[in-house]
Amino acid sequence: MASSSIRQPPPHPVISNRSEKSPTRWHLSNSAGHLADSGRSVWIRTAMSPRRQHSYWLYILSNVLGRSGTLYVGVTNNLQRRVREHTQLRPDTFTGRYGVTHLVHCEEFRYISDAIGREKQIKGWGRSRKLDLIEAENPGWVDLSAEWFTE
Repeated sequence: MASSSIRQPPPHPVISNRSEKSPTRWHLSNSAGHLADSGRSVWIRTAMSPRRQHSYWLYILSNVLGRSGTLYVGVTNNLQRRVREHTQLRPDTFTGRYGVTHLVHCEEFRYISDAIGREKQIKGWGRSRKLDLIEAENPGWVDLSAEWFTE
């Protein structure tokens, strides 16, 4: 049986300097304290730098504040920036052609896969179900981004 040149980390830590709940990274080392004297390479686990908490947003825009408007469903990692981009009304975009600029619904997610999954789910719904979703949280069809861009 040919041996592989790629080494995999062991299923259990050889040396750990952090609790199991801390984010860690495995790497191969030949200088792990007292083990360095043996000349062996061992897998050790070291702490990773803390990661920034991510936020991903599913959002729905409308061109009028009411049931008769055109709806646009999207996902972004920066809701305020994305809504601002939509308000620029570029004529070569869907939101530009239809004037879809009013934020009427949004949901926050920790993982992008969850946000995209929710986007696909909502895009698969009929119009009446989307309207019901919006009116459950925003019955007055208030533009949720109305005060973001006062200049």
